[in-house]
Amino acid sequence: MLALSNLKAEPIWESVNSLALLKACEVGLGVTVLPEQLLLGSLHLKKLHLIRLKDMKMENQMLALFHKDKYITKPFQVLLDRLEGLSPIYLQRA
Repeated sequence: MLALSNLKAEPIWESVNSLALLKACEVGLGVTVLPEQLLLGSLHLKKLHLIRLKDMKMENQMLALFHKDKYITKPFQVLLDRLEGLSPIYLQRA
């Protein structure tokens, strides 16, 4: 979206840890883009302010991968069944 608006973000700090991003944002170190579900506690405590972006739809694709020869235990099959029940999700044996 930034590129389409001829804008550029220049991060000075990055993390793949959602909790670290959330806590950094809470103490004023910048902004973060995370699923709203992860922010509910901080929003309720008024530690963060939610910014809704007009005309912008964001999606997060989740993938589950496991080896094609993986022995599938009963608990693992339950997990796979639950994952297949989510939409959209793609399960592949790799």
